[in-house]
Amino acid sequence: MEKDDEVNRRFIKYMANLIHYNSINYDKKRRMKDSRFPLTLDNDENLESVLLTVHDSESVPPNLKDHITDHSLYQAYESLSAQQKQILSFAYVQA
Repeated sequence: MEKDDEVNRRFIKYMANLIHYNSINYDKKRRMKDSRFPLTLDNDENLESVLLTVHDSESVPPNLKDHITDHSLYQAYESLSAQQKQILSFAYVQA
C-alpha cells in the first residue's frame, strides 16, 4: 500500500512539473511568435469591417493522452477509469 502511495505521489508531482514547464515554454513560443508576426489590419479605410489576422499554427490536442511521452506514465494513465481520465483531461489540458 505504501508503494502505491509513492507511485501516486510521484505521478502527481511529475504531471504538475510537466504542466508547469510546458506552460512556460508555450508562453515563450507564443511571445516570440507574437513579436515576429504582429497583428495586422487587413483594411485601413473602412474601420467598421476591420479584420485582425491571427496566425495560430499550434493547436492543443484535446486529450491528455496525446501529451504523454513517457511509456510508464502512459501505462499508468491507461489503467485509470474513464472518469479519472476525463477529470485529468479537464484539469490539465482544457483548463
